[in-house]
Amino acid sequence: MTSHSLDRSIARVRTVFAGMTSPTETGCGRCHLPSEIELLRTPDVPVPAEVLSMFGREVPSHFDDRDASIRRLLPDLVVLIARGEFDGEYGGLNSMGSIAWGDWPAEQREAVFAFFEAWFVQALRTPPPGRGEDAPAGTDFDQVLRTCVSALSTVTPFLALWAAEPLGSVADAHLAAWVELHADDLVNNEWPLGWWCDYSRDEPVAEVQAWLCEQAPARLRAQDADPGLLFRIDLLDLPYDDRWPALEVWENTTSATG
Repeated sequence: MTSHSLDRSIARVRTVFAGMTSPTETGCGRCHLPSEIELLRTPDVPVPAEVLSMFGREVPSHFDDRDASIRRLLPDLVVLIARGEFDGEYGGLNSMGSIAWGDWPAEQREAVFAFFEAWFVQALRTPPPGRGEDAPAGTDFDQVLRTCVSALSTVTPFLALWAAEPLGSVADAHLAAWVELHADDLVNNEWPLGWWCDYSRDEPVAEVQAWLCEQAPARLRAQDADPGLLFRIDLLDLPYDDRWPALEVWENTTSATG
């Protein structure tokens, strides 16, 4: 079940992009059937899920007009994404990730961003599943965040939404689980959020690290989080070459006193 905010954002996308096509699209004949490419030239005809998935993974150069093609696909694509029926991680939204969103008309850009932000907030406010359980479709937090960042090639709005959630909320439980999953990657200056499609700039690892240093300590302490997680957050404030010696000292000290 989707939230009212997410439902409204889906309706907004479907309204803003209704009737749009890529009228001269010839596509990639090796990747798609003529009937599939014809869908890009035809307004408002439902696009099958498997065809959406294939178009989503396409590299931009396989479209004659990538932006027009994405506009045509968005009304169906956002529904599939919200249901958890579209794998947007690891290149699943390769066709979207390098779009220059700032060049799109404001109404269109804002509708797309509002959808991904509403979807992220829904996942952020959905309690994590119990041990051995799966998250409801479309709400797996790590997958949702990866997909949002891959699609828009920015982490900034999602970190801002996360920070806006109150201390002690469900969002903090997601934070603890997410830090546990990715802390070692971040200590090693590795990008933890899947496919980064904007090849004009590096992954914003430092932005995520700085956000965690600011936001995570109080939120993790309020949950009596593992001291090891808190220490890994502290490591992010150190120069890279100082982190591993500090971690070794901490682990040796902890082992000796344990």
